[in-house]
Amino acid sequence: MRENELKEWIGEFTARVKNAFGERIYFIGIQGSRARGEAGEESDIDMVVILNEFTYNDLIAYREAIADIPNRDKLCGFISGKEELINWDRADLFQFCHDTLPISGNLEEIKALISPLDISRAVHLGACNIYHSCVHNAIHEKSLQTLSEIIKSAYFLLMAKHYLESGEYISGKSRLKERLEGRDVEVLSAEEYIDLKETSALLMDWAADIIKSYGEN
Repeated sequence: MRENELKEWIGEFTARVKNAFGERIYFIGIQGSRARGEAGEESDIDMVVILNEFTYNDLIAYREAIADIPNRDKLCGFISGKEELINWDRADLFQFCHDTLPISGNLEEIKALISPLDISRAVHLGACNIYHSCVHNAIHEKSLQTLSEIIKSAYFLLMAKHYLESGEYISGKSRLKERLEGRDVEVLSAEEYIDLKETSALLMDWAADIIKSYGEN
């Protein structure tokens, strides 16, 4: 899907959602690889819809509104009510807000709720999950594909870590890599050559250092 085709598709999606929910819409946006300009031909289209209130009947209405939209098989994303999002775990909200490009409305009210402590917790929790996933994979699955997914998780963690350390949010792997140093660069570059032993060891040691640095004790 070319850029102009995506723009047309987003226009149709937005029209369908507005037709279904009208003034109840708080926000519509796009996130993920297509928002970051990193999408491949088969990448998902991650759309975000936030309503003032969201019920199961609204879920059904949304499902019906998008039922026959072109490229329905690629459409995924997030839909919820505004109050649910306001009270969402703020460690999750950091990446959610910064990775989402607005189409209608904005997330500034939500973004203002996120503190440096929330971002620090996102980094710490992300490192804990990466460490566990890496250990589990090295012992049980021994999967290079799983390692590739772990590296992707590390990419998101590094965006948060760099923001916390510099105040600069960078969306885009190549631009982020230019700002990083040391093992952070090695981790972000690890997908270029994945070796079960070497990549697992790199990710384990890197995640362990972050866990200890960002832990409460």
